[in-house]
Amino acid sequence: MGTLTERIVQLIRNNTDRHIQDLRIEIAPGRVLLFGSTKRYFHKQMAQESARTLCPGLIVDNHICVQTGQMKRAAHFSMAKAEGNLVG
Repeated sequence: MGTLTERIVQLIRNNTDRHIQDLRIEIAPGRVLLFGSTKRYFHKQMAQESARTLCPGLIVDNHICVQTGQMKRAAHFSMAKAEGNLVG
């Protein structure tokens, strides 16, 4: 059956069609922490509800980042500026 962490990862992957990148789960006393990134808020919510299914009674802290197109452009701009490819 696997550890609780492995079961949570598998359920989240199945329920989100693997749309959570860099998925990481941490188990702490009384809580489950979710980390990763996705393009849609829906997938973030599905990950959270998947974890709740397997962890009733535990708090689910969802730190999955939803990356919008604007965030990607900002990250690209910051990286290009840091590399000296932009003037400004």
